[in-house]
Amino acid sequence: MRRHDLDWISLIAGAAFAGLALLYLVATSTDLTVDARIVWPVLFVALGAAGVAAAVTATRREESAYARAQVSEAGTAVAVPDLGDAGVGTPPDDAPADPNGPPGHGG
Repeated sequence: MRRHDLDWISLIAGAAFAGLALLYLVATSTDLTVDARIVWPVLFVALGAAGVAAAVTATRREESAYARAQVSEAGTAVAVPDLGDAGVGTPPDDAPADPNGPPGHGG
């Protein structure tokens, strides 16, 4: 099976709802009272944090994929040698003479 990236929204939402269910389960089996004025805002803040975490993770993933694509394109580019002061098509001084003459002269 293929490994997938961590889904922060699902993880935090699942943990928040499991925690909420556990809180109400404990409250009904004991004398604990749950104040909904506190519980629901905390739940929504947790879900908002999950959304921010997912957005940051997606942005980082896209930026790293873009950077890898740029490196990949640069790696496949044709490197042009630095000819220095030599003219284009001018052989170095120690190169053997071409018996057919310069290219393109039909020699």
